[in-house]
Amino acid sequence: MESSCRIAAAQTVPVAGDVVANVRQHLHLIETAAAEQVGLLVFPELSLTGYEPALGPALALTIDDARLEPLKAAAHAHDMTIVVGAPLKWEGKLYLAALVIMPSGEVLPYTKHHLGAFRREDNPDGDIPPPEDAFFSPGTLNPQLEWRGQKLAFSICADGAYPAHTQAAGERGATMYLSSQFAIATHMAFKMARLKQAARRYGFTVLFANYGGATGGLESAGGSCVRTADGEAIARLPEAGCGLAIAWDDGRRWTGKAVLSKR
Repeated sequence: MESSCRIAAAQTVPVAGDVVANVRQHLHLIETAAAEQVGLLVFPELSLTGYEPALGPALALTIDDARLEPLKAAAHAHDMTIVVGAPLKWEGKLYLAALVIMPSGEVLPYTKHHLGAFRREDNPDGDIPPPEDAFFSPGTLNPQLEWRGQKLAFSICADGAYPAHTQAAGERGATMYLSSQFAIATHMAFKMARLKQAARRYGFTVLFANYGGATGGLESAGGSCVRTADGEAIARLPEAGCGLAIAWDDGRRWTGKAVLSKR
């Protein structure tokens, strides 16, 4: 790949329910990514609201939502494809979505196929978020998108734990598997094992975008990364904080680096 084809997974620390503040943080990371010549940038699950399922009905966006305008302008200005997470109103239902913002301003929705739920043992001494199916419908929207010679597959959190989901992506010829996540420490080993297995089996480059701070009453585990088809992480962020895991292919091998941010 040329430097302009660099890819990155973004790690954020969300402000619960504050779309304006979270968009501002996204824009900061987009500017950082643009300075690094990134052309494809993936954010965590529900990144625009924080992982707050109960707030989904009140904060839900639409495809033409005015709150997306600053992100659309940034995608156009930097010729960057940006994937953000949001609750989405679509044809009378509420979905947990990844919104693919194209440089042209077009917004393509992917809706989470497999809704999840935390267990009491995930936070024995505190609260856990309500199950996703209390607010969201399971989705089927799944855009088929090529980006600079790469075939993209989209995934939100629990989707990647289902072998049928990664198999379907592999059978469609996907070369990059974009996984928007909210992963806590006790779930990381399982999630990473599944994604490593999929990367090796189907030849995916995996972008894993997680939070770097608390959301939904739980501490996220960070560790946003880019993994190559051999399953190895070539760029990885720490457990806490904001930043970018950036990777590029110079035609001979993949190279990566972590870029930390103060926001």
